[in-house]
Amino acid sequence: MKMNHNRTDVYNVMDSGAAGDGIVKDTASIQKTIDICSANGGGVVYFPSGHKFLTGTIYLDSNITFFVADNAIVQGSTEIDDYSDDTGISPYYPEPLDRCLIYAKDKKNITLAGPGIIDGQFREKFMNKHDNPLETDIVQRPMLIRIENCSNVKMKDLIFKGAYSWCVHIKYCNNVKLQGLTVLNDRQDGFNIESSRTITISDCTLNCGDDGIALTTSHPQKPLTDLTITNCVISSRWAAVRLGPLSKGNFENIVMSNCVLRDCGGGGIKIGMFEGAEIKNCIFSSLIMDNVTAPVLIMNTQWSDIGSLKEHPPMMPVGVIRDLMFTDLIIHTHEGPTLPWDRNDYSEEEINDFLVRPDRNSTIFLHGHRDGVLENLMFRNIRITYPGGGVSTESPLSELVDMHEIDIHKNGYWTDDKTIWGIPVASALFARHVSNINFCDVIINHRKTEERPAFAFIDSQIIELERIRIDGQKIKPEDMIQQ
Repeated sequence: MKMNHNRTDVYNVMDSGAAGDGIVKDTASIQKTIDICSANGGGVVYFPSGHKFLTGTIYLDSNITFFVADNAIVQGSTEIDDYSDDTGISPYYPEPLDRCLIYAKDKKNITLAGPGIIDGQFREKFMNKHDNPLETDIVQRPMLIRIENCSNVKMKDLIFKGAYSWCVHIKYCNNVKLQGLTVLNDRQDGFNIESSRTITISDCTLNCGDDGIALTTSHPQKPLTDLTITNCVISSRWAAVRLGPLSKGNFENIVMSNCVLRDCGGGGIKIGMFEGAEIKNCIFSSLIMDNVTAPVLIMNTQWSDIGSLKEHPPMMPVGVIRDLMFTDLIIHTHEGPTLPWDRNDYSEEEINDFLVRPDRNSTIFLHGHRDGVLENLMFRNIRITYPGGGVSTESPLSELVDMHEIDIHKNGYWTDDKTIWGIPVASALFARHVSNINFCDVIINHRKTEERPAFAFIDSQIIELERIRIDGQKIKPEDMIQQ
């Protein structure tokens, strides 16, 4: 995006007194510039090249373009007191994700554009401990940007980095375009889209310490619908793209295509319904997954009310997951920790713990609920390479428990870290509580000799396997176990 400096509606923050030296806090000068621009009917708030603008929380207004020029940096303060406490609340209470650097609520026609940088200047000293959702952190972890209940929002050609939590939180918004953005966030999520409509994410590169793109719904009457993701490259220490676990409203009409998912250590695509709504009408096509675990993980179950202020949150009802398509995929999976985002040296015991978590092993993992089976799933035209090396053992399938029966205090809080299930009994596809699944034109290879069968179907029906080849051979009866 080019900026015409002769425009009369361009407001340079340095004209309002910003120092731009990265030392003096420019919060008041930046906010003054935004307010003047807004009072005059809107325009461009301009951050000129060659300067660093240190700031605490700032508030955007309608009809504002927040333009950071090439070689300009907007830097978040490293002092928690510089972040306001009136910038919304975390939907994942008690996680301390309330504060943010840039905030807008109930506005329209907002643009944030580059090619400059917005840097949260993440420092580990901001933390008092690693996240633990079952305990309350006393230190807030500000995100870069939260846009709440706004319409016609654009973010284009910027670099986002150094967030203390999420980079971008879009909540209850309509008509949002995220284009050409680069996200460098070792800490947590890249984009978190909550209960919003008509969203396009395109031509973005994300390198994240948590989910690359997290899709959530926090209100039964506020679905997430009409969302497309295309032409993106996503690397993540966890999932590249996740739906849920916050899932009080529906997820509908979601399309992801023409993307590369690389070095994802906690799953490629995770889809979960945990709070009684529906996930339906989703297509994932023309994707390459390179060096990922759990390329597709889908779960439908009951979970306690996420974000509840109650000491003992109630169990939510069973929801629905149906009508999903996965087509034209090339997948290379791996076992164990992922580099570069997991930088530790792991013991054999720790690596085994990765392998028994559904999101950290390399099987396509499909798990419904007795009263909410996964329905109408299609996997077509897929070439997938697994690590192999699995050992065939007697399967304790009759002893499997459903997720809502697992004690979160003993066996992992998060919905996808259930080591109690053990290493999957199938190397390629594990399906439980599933109805009407089509697996067609699929080539499966193992890098090492694999003793486990490729497929396991438990409490499932209407299974179609067409034109399947496993290590160069047509599928045989011994390649499946069923219960």
